[in-house]
Amino acid sequence: MKRIFLITLAIAALASCSKTAPVYEPTEEITITPVNENITKSMMPEGAFLGESFNVWSWFNPASATSNIATFQNGFTNGETTMYVNEKPFVQKSNGKWGGKVSYFWPSVGSLVFAGYHAPALTDGTNNTVDQVTYTFNGTENKMVFSNVRQGKVAANGYSEDIMYFNMTPSSYNKSSLNVSVDFKHALSWITVTLAKRTDPVIDAKITIKNVSFTNVAPSGTGTVLGDKDITWVADTDKAAVCDILNTDMVIDYDTEGEGVNKVYKSHVYTLEEHLFIPQDIEGFLRVTYSVTSNDNDHSEFTETYVVNLTTLKEGKAQTKWEPGKHYTYNLSIGTDEITVTPNVGAWTPEGLDMLIPLPEDWYDTPKDPDDDTTGDDDTTGDDNTAGNE
Repeated sequence: MKRIFLITLAIAALASCSKTAPVYEPTEEITITPVNENITKSMMPEGAFLGESFNVWSWFNPASATSNIATFQNGFTNGETTMYVNEKPFVQKSNGKWGGKVSYFWPSVGSLVFAGYHAPALTDGTNNTVDQVTYTFNGTENKMVFSNVRQGKVAANGYSEDIMYFNMTPSSYNKSSLNVSVDFKHALSWITVTLAKRTDPVIDAKITIKNVSFTNVAPSGTGTVLGDKDITWVADTDKAAVCDILNTDMVIDYDTEGEGVNKVYKSHVYTLEEHLFIPQDIEGFLRVTYSVTSNDNDHSEFTETYVVNLTTLKEGKAQTKWEPGKHYTYNLSIGTDEITVTPNVGAWTPEGLDMLIPLPEDWYDTPKDPDDDTTGDDDTTGDDNTAGNE
């Protein structure tokens, strides 16, 4: 799901002797303001915007009027295009707007182009889910790369946050441009699994879910944003990983109304821990292990493992890939002898996903056969265009 924001730009400070170096008049700081406050409030826990920060690159060209990207790329040949802001964090300011953690200002002449991303794990030294983010912008390339990304899952507080990015602005902006519109996009796929006890027929036995997992999924991958295109992913070729969505006993039952002959059994939907996955071609399975305990005198019990090929589902439209920025829901109807999986695909909605966390090391189990029925930042800056950054 796309997020639109405005970069409210200002004017900047210091002088330089090079013909291409920007000159600054520190009067107004570069700040960012959301276009839609309602979206911001629904997206962010306790009013936080994209977690705590997002990182920004900017390049300078001495052309006084706004120019397209080609002008900037040609400028690398003659040395007129130079780095202005080098992957620096923008945070919420006291006025409610978002600006550089160390303030940045508009050059008094020339214009700028911008690109950026949000990957909050990069600001947490203990929770890296992205090895590196790089941006190559020169005479031949305009490319952002997210290297070795590992999928995450929703935190205990109910939030999880996707990597988000915005492409290079298609044209540049100068100090007269009060607002710069940037389009944030989701980079990963959001996966939800729900469980419900089958109501037709009503099942008198007790059903306990032991394990729900995805098998043959890529544990990590590399995402590339090229020019104005959406992000594309190359997933790891090793798809032997097993992702446990549930690995503890959960009894599922009905909601009921009335008593005796008037008793009505209604489906109760259980939503399992939600995950963010690397977008990839689907080659795996959804595996469910559960036990059925009868309500007769001997309370007989048996355990079953049911394996579903995600590309050949009986109900709904089977999916062949997980795409970035989409929300995939797999609804499981549990019977005593069969599980029906109905998939739904929709746009990414803001509720519930706002704080990216890594998976624990033991999240990836040893490879399992799908047919096996056992369960078994640095805050320092070196930019010349900052004010008061010491």
